[in-house]
Amino acid sequence: EVATHMGNWIDAAKHGSKLNAPLDVATTTTTAIHLGNISTRLKRSLVFEADKLQVADDEEANALLDRKYRAEGHWSVPKIG
Repeated sequence: EVATHMGNWIDAAKHGSKLNAPLDVATTTTTAIHLGNISTRLKRSLVFEADKLQVADDEEANALLDRKYRAEGHWSVPKIG
């Protein structure tokens, strides 16, 4: 349940409570999901270099790893093509 995990995270940040899921597991899982989404958008396989936190030899895929911000400070969805 999202609400349970969010509440747990907030409690951990405020009071030092133990997290339900370790941060390394959450980071690995989230990275895999983002890479899957990028691969699907670009319709090709990716080779992720975990030590560099980038996709090997793929500027287009690497551009989708971060949000692009507008001048007003709001994030926007990356445009493809």
